[in-house]
Amino acid sequence: MDTSNQQQYSQPPVIAGHEIVVDQHGRFSLSAIFRASGEGRGKEPSYWTVTKQAKELIAEAEAQSKNSWIEDGEPVSPIKTIRGGKTPGTYAHELLAISYAGWISPKFQLQVNQVFLDYRMGKLQAAEQQKALPNPLSPRHQRGIQKAVARRCQALPEPARRSAYSRLYGHLKDRFEVGSYKDIDDSRYTEALGAVQSFELEGDWLEADREPGAATFTDEDLSDLYILLCHVYHLHAKWKGSRIEEAMRILESPVASRMCEHLDMAQTFTNRLARAKGELMEVSRRRLGMNYGLLPIH
Repeated sequence: MDTSNQQQYSQPPVIAGHEIVVDQHGRFSLSAIFRASGEGRGKEPSYWTVTKQAKELIAEAEAQSKNSWIEDGEPVSPIKTIRGGKTPGTYAHELLAISYAGWISPKFQLQVNQVFLDYRMGKLQAAEQQKALPNPLSPRHQRGIQKAVARRCQALPEPARRSAYSRLYGHLKDRFEVGSYKDIDDSRYTEALGAVQSFELEGDWLEADREPGAATFTDEDLSDLYILLCHVYHLHAKWKGSRIEEAMRILESPVASRMCEHLDMAQTFTNRLARAKGELMEVSRRRLGMNYGLLPIH
């Protein structure tokens, strides 16, 4: 296999945020292409290689490789599956890789084909360099963060506001590992807004200024509310404890950050309501005969 052109590129092609690993023979990772497609397990390379079309195509490619794809006097197989090691997966010649993408979907084949063309022409080098440049929050998004922080803080008693501002901006810097909230990557603006909204502003400095609200719930309302709080509490625990969030981020699911924001916010309000309405929750527990440990109330 002729790999002279392939080896001149230091960066692998990228499809939908996934690097398509290339082996020393210039074969592309079908496993990486599958992950980039976002399809389910039924579109994995192992399902494609057993189809009649794939078998015929691979057989023809192997027949041609005997004469043209030679290395150290031996023909290089146009497709190979590596099990174990640092880069396991199925690797295939570019033409086979494009055919595999077409089996996944015609639209995806066009996308893969264009990326491979740009890769061959060296266009992806400049794109990767541009992608690596810092992209801080735009002025408009900076104002959006400022307004979100202000809304949270202005809702608090006046003596607690200054400390609340400091806590919120400190949380943003810690969460996104930046020196200033302005340095947060602009592509994560929505995530930053969610971090502001879900951050729990609690503590002795705030509790002293809070007035207890009046209890106006019926017993039936309390029962429904308590059950809802229990579900939120345990859902949040499973999300964090079972590493579901981590798994979704590894899969680069766009749902991961939104789910994290919603669950963190739900947990925040669950804790607030549980503390503010502790006595009412106790009434609901007694009415339903539930175990006290279902929803810890501090």
